[in-house]
Formats: sequence, structure tokens, C-alpha cells
Amino acid sequence: MTQNLPAIFNFKNHEVRIHIDDKGSPWFVVKDVCKVLDISWNGDKVTLSPIKEEWKMGLEIQDSLGRTQKVIVISEPAVYKLSFRSRKTEAEKFTDWIAEKVLPSIRKTGHYDIGLDLSNPTAVLYKLSQLALEHAQATEQFEELSMSEVGIFYEAFKEVNKSLFDNIPFFIKLQKV
Repeated sequence: MTQNLPAIFNFKNHEVRIHIDDKGSPWFVVKDVCKVLDISWNGDKVTLSPIKEEWKMGLEIQDSLGRTQKVIVISEPAVYKLSFRSRKTEAEKFTDWIAEKVLPSIRKTGHYDIGLDLSNPTAVLYKLSQLALEHAQATEQFEELSMSEVGIFYEAFKEVNKSLFDNIPFFIKLQKV
């Protein structure tokens, strides 16, 4: 499976590419995680030997030049396992950052909002494509409503407002004016 435009998060001047699967689970590019944790990564199986098979998979991504690259991504539990294995200070800081910032944000909002970095064309294009998709979906949903349905909502809104304010003397006077 090829995916493009991963979410890119910066941790202590290191980029960590993250892909969100169909179930909303984050998958981290293991090479990036190892760099942040100061664990040597040569694409070898030694680093990944303690990681369960279901916690890792190969993925094809497109880089900023449009080239396809094969990477290994690991699940959230695998990131923790690698972090906990490392006794280095950077691993502690990384684990704290993941636990305090990234994962709570993904769980609450479905993404980690780092703001829009206008100096990164890939990030800008990714954000614009997300906004265009959201706009198209909202427009499609609105267009599915017929005018009679919109009228029903409006009448219901008027009735609710009327029933809320009918017994308040100030609003009774306003209705008579």
C-alpha cells in the first residue's frame, strides 16, 4: 500500500513521520523514532527483534519529490517498547512528549495540530487538501437537504424559541409590538 503526505511532527529538531491507518491508529516511521531515541538504525532486525510482528509493517510512502520509498512503520505500543528499552535521556524526553502531547491530541481531535508551517510546501499542500476534502463533504451533506427539510428545521427552531420565551413578560411585550 502506498501512502503519501504523512503527518510530520518535530521533536527536538528531528522529524517524526506518522501515518494514521483506517482505524485512526498512528504508525510511526521506525527510522525517525530511532533517530530521536539515539538508537542506531541500519534497517536491521536487531533493533526490531523485541517488537511483535503485528506491531510493525512495511509501507510505501512518497517523499517531497514524489519518489516512492519503502519504510518500516511501528505501532504506538512498539514506540513505547523501544522508548522503554533505551536508557538515554532523549528516550525519556521523547516518551514524555508522545504521552503528553501527541497521543492525547490524536485521541481528542484525530490529529496533532502543529500549526501550519508555510515554509514546508508539503505540509501546506497536505493541509489544503484536508480543508478541501472537509469543505466538499460539508457541501455535499448540505446539498442533500431539500428545501422542505431546511424549512422544517427553521419552523422547529421558531417553536423552540417561542416556547422558551412565551412566559417571560419582557418578551410578551416585544411580541405585541
